[in-house]
Amino acid sequence: MALVFLFAFLIVKGLKFEKNFLYIPTAVYAGLIVLSAITSKYPDNALRGFPGRYEGTLVLLCYLLLMLIVINLVKTEKQIKFLLGAVFISVAIICLIGLFQFFGMDLFRSDFGKKLILPKEYYQFKDNVNFKFVDTYVYSTLANPNYVGSYTVLLIPVAFIFMLFSKKTYLKIGGAVLTGLLLINLFGSRSRAGLIGLFIIVVISAILFKKVIFKKKILASAIVVGVLVLFFGANFALKGALIERVVSELSLIKSDEAQFFDLQDITFNDNTVSIVSSTETLTIENRENDLFFFDAMGNPVDINMQQSEGSTVIAFTDPSYKDYNLTIKGNIITVNQKGVSFPLRGIKGGFKLIGINGEETDNIVKAASIGFEGQERLGSARGYIWSRTLPMLKDRLLLGDGPDTFTIEFPQNDYIGKIRAYGTPHMIVDKPHNMYLQIAMNTGVL
Repeated sequence: MALVFLFAFLIVKGLKFEKNFLYIPTAVYAGLIVLSAITSKYPDNALRGFPGRYEGTLVLLCYLLLMLIVINLVKTEKQIKFLLGAVFISVAIICLIGLFQFFGMDLFRSDFGKKLILPKEYYQFKDNVNFKFVDTYVYSTLANPNYVGSYTVLLIPVAFIFMLFSKKTYLKIGGAVLTGLLLINLFGSRSRAGLIGLFIIVVISAILFKKVIFKKKILASAIVVGVLVLFFGANFALKGALIERVVSELSLIKSDEAQFFDLQDITFNDNTVSIVSSTETLTIENRENDLFFFDAMGNPVDINMQQSEGSTVIAFTDPSYKDYNLTIKGNIITVNQKGVSFPLRGIKGGFKLIGINGEETDNIVKAASIGFEGQERLGSARGYIWSRTLPMLKDRLLLGDGPDTFTIEFPQNDYIGKIRAYGTPHMIVDKPHNMYLQIAMNTGVL
């Protein structure tokens, strides 16, 4: 559609293509995208994109095309203001929906909202729709609070600068209201990436505009107070969730004490499985369908056994294993320890770990990693994802694996790493949470 408008303007208005150096790197990158898709082991996926993401070749080329269209069509201040107006209207709608979600009034949980998001043939199941996030989480129309955090932190500087430099009073008020809405949506999303981004924006702005800040101390103070009021007000409304979110992230960086179960390995040997951590080892023996427990030296570990809701719950009397408990239902043994949970299946003469999609294995292979040892949970497990992605770059210098193929190539069977990072082996990693790593993996480092 944008391409049609471009050619229409070229014909009707007699516009000429701008001479711009950006055409060269854009053409080179477009060529590399196409070559990457052609040489990919997953051509269909590379063309259309991975299900749920859909950032394949066609979408990437559209990104480049839209950039070139903007270069050629948007030339005057009036045109820029028109685009800003359209952006601000969109932002206002998204933020108003998010504001209601913040106060526990989610449009999409209502019957009307479900009609908007459900196909007609599925509307009969509207009462069975489950929402992933609790009532006060802000996800607006973007499906994920993390997307809201990234989106709002990009628009906050734009709305704020618009407020400062608008000459008309009503525009200043509009800019201030929009900035406030964006901040509330950011805080309501609880996105750590968004909060960190906001902090970086504040620091950089303070450095760049320090002279202006000193000249207009009253205005600067009022802005700081306003942001703090919104932050602590949102934190109060969310019962301390915002500060808790920030503190939890800092604790992962600063503390030397393990914040979670420091799993090192799960090894299988004949009829035993050993769960190895940095402080102790628990070995479970399957002896004719009876379970026996031992420490690293082969000494028996005493247990307490209770029945609960059709399951058997096993706890340990030894202080070294006080954080462990096992839930047994049928032949499934779920191991729980300090925020970690993973299932084992008891089989004749041994055990198997149950992985993604129910596959079972007794041969766990650790993925190669670089850095972030002990910091896998940093940044909502970004430390883990980056540490496993970096070693893969050496084999993807030129063309990568194809657009939007990261999910397929990432070592999804890295069960030890996933348990350390997410507390479960069943998480699917679908993106690297870093634009540069994503480009390098999909279409090549170059």
